[in-house]
Amino acid sequence: MLVSSVFAGNHNQEYDCAPKENQVRVRFTFVASMVPALVTAIAVAACSSRGSEAIPAGSSSARVAATPFAVRPNDASAIEASGPIVGIIAGGFTLSAGAGKGNVHVYVTGSTVVTGTIVVGQNANVAGTGSFATSINASSVVVSGGSPIPSSTAVTASGPVENFIAGGFTMNGGPSVGNIHVFTAASATGGGPLSVGSYAQATGKGSLATSITAFYVALYPSAPATVTLAGTAGATTPFGFDAAIDASHPAVPIVLNGSTIVGGGTLATGARVTITGTGSESVAILATRILVATPSPAPGNSPTPTPGPISMTHVFTMDYLGGLNGTRAVAWSAAAPYLTWAETGTGDAPAIHAAGIKTMFYIDANRTETGDALNTTDETTYAHDCTGARVTDTYNGSVTQYVMDPSSPSMQALFARDVASIAAQAPFDAIFEDDAGALSAYAGYAPFSAMPCNYSDAAWIAGGNALNAAPAIPIVFNGLSGLSGHAVSLSTGLLSGSNVIGGDFEGCYSSADQPKMTGWLWSAIEDTELYAASQGKAFECLGTDENAAASQLDARLFAYASFLLTYDPSRDILWELESTPSGFHVFPESELVALQPKVSEPADVSSLLLTGGAYGREYAACYIHGAFVGPCAVAINPSSASVPFPFVAYQHSVVLAGADVLEGGTISTTGAAPTTLAPNEAAIVFP
Repeated sequence: MLVSSVFAGNHNQEYDCAPKENQVRVRFTFVASMVPALVTAIAVAACSSRGSEAIPAGSSSARVAATPFAVRPNDASAIEASGPIVGIIAGGFTLSAGAGKGNVHVYVTGSTVVTGTIVVGQNANVAGTGSFATSINASSVVVSGGSPIPSSTAVTASGPVENFIAGGFTMNGGPSVGNIHVFTAASATGGGPLSVGSYAQATGKGSLATSITAFYVALYPSAPATVTLAGTAGATTPFGFDAAIDASHPAVPIVLNGSTIVGGGTLATGARVTITGTGSESVAILATRILVATPSPAPGNSPTPTPGPISMTHVFTMDYLGGLNGTRAVAWSAAAPYLTWAETGTGDAPAIHAAGIKTMFYIDANRTETGDALNTTDETTYAHDCTGARVTDTYNGSVTQYVMDPSSPSMQALFARDVASIAAQAPFDAIFEDDAGALSAYAGYAPFSAMPCNYSDAAWIAGGNALNAAPAIPIVFNGLSGLSGHAVSLSTGLLSGSNVIGGDFEGCYSSADQPKMTGWLWSAIEDTELYAASQGKAFECLGTDENAAASQLDARLFAYASFLLTYDPSRDILWELESTPSGFHVFPESELVALQPKVSEPADVSSLLLTGGAYGREYAACYIHGAFVGPCAVAINPSSASVPFPFVAYQHSVVLAGADVLEGGTISTTGAAPTTLAPNEAAIVFP
């Protein structure tokens, strides 16, 4: 007879026995964590004359042979138990049987019918004889996957007990909560005693503004410390679950609330977990973070090969280069590996284009000054108020600008001729059209002499679409930063234009006065980025922070994480302006390309708000300068209060150093992942 023990780990051992009458091949299935003595014992027992019976053909059950090393109390009371398997012992396994029962040893014999694979982390339904106070001799064991442990929406108040009330007590929840009633009729309690002055952690349903009906109250002499424990998730409880930490602490209450962050694998009974929170092993842990271990590949499974390099070595980037505003301190060929788009002039465009960089020419077809090519004597190209006067605004405090009429056929023809003239002089891939969109978006900071007669935003946007359709070269318009209150810009209507390939948001996530855009403004920028993606158009993110790049590492990381959170890698463009010695404005963070988002592009950024208050998104495949670096995640806290870091399974973070990529700027993944995000902070993290 051949007895085979098949493991979920790295061991496969077979034992040959002399054939005996009426014996057949028996296969025993246990986990790799079973001690070698148990394997040998099972094999010896299976080889004995009393050790084995045939497995019925087609049955999913197996009879497991007894081991002579199992010591079992003589208790013949019928019993049933269920729960996660939390350990393997000689001759059986340990079951977490739930509240009031704790962990119990379950022994299997040659007559035990086992359905499924006995492995730590799986659920088992056991029938047999014995008691929860001693052990169970199983007649049948049915093994299934662990049960998911649900997340919680509970609230927690912590502080000293002030006095007692009918059905509970009053506690001081601190400056932001004050005194709050806690009702305890349905509550489990740990620690103690409950007395005035003792420190309570009360978790349950209700509100910190009114009262709490507690699921669990943990009591301490004073505020408990923060601890980190590792163990196995046991039975689900009304307040969370019990965790088997060690032999002395087989069922530590783990209390969950709406701020508990879970990362790694699925939180389920039987899962290996690392728990961080406040409390103690002897009372309870109020969990702030739970890292669930992910299972290792089964034996024989080939590991997934590391993906090779990709041709996309950076996100799409843009900068001034040559022309009126760009640097000439770097060679075009040196810039080309890092720069996708360059705004430049007709003199430099041919060489820049030949170096492999796309070129863009600046035209303002919406405001003109005396002497501009589009500033002509044709009155039909101008916008007029109801008195017939030209509509003007004032630029830079002293320069009079004329507002042009985008709906004018003459203006559309003039714009098309001007673009054709430029294209005849040098190769350009797009036109950067300034000051586009609804006038109401500009009126607050660039007051007009009057609004055009019978003005409406809708009509003006329709005129803008007609204007942008006139040239033979695609348009990227600048106007997305003209927000509609706290909502996305009315100028998003221009994204529907057939000749428009994208829109520019000036002051995107950063500016000189506000290096980190936060609060509602941050949300509005994210929603604009998402809207552009929904229209299949590029979102050009123009950060206008012109402070020294090497001193703005934190602000640059915040802006880049915000950009990555909702970006479309096939279209979106990053344009940064922090100052550098060379005048080149492409920074090493742009070399991080995040692909294969685990959450698809949402309609608005609120869908990416995570438990605890941070916004975040995970990507399955991330690359730095084309080289695979594993999965990654971005997390941003645009609020004024610290929040827990949401991705507990990630251990490393991006570190930026220096300035631009041509002057020694670098990106690495050598930083430690944070446990909290301070106000207006962000992190990009890796396993």
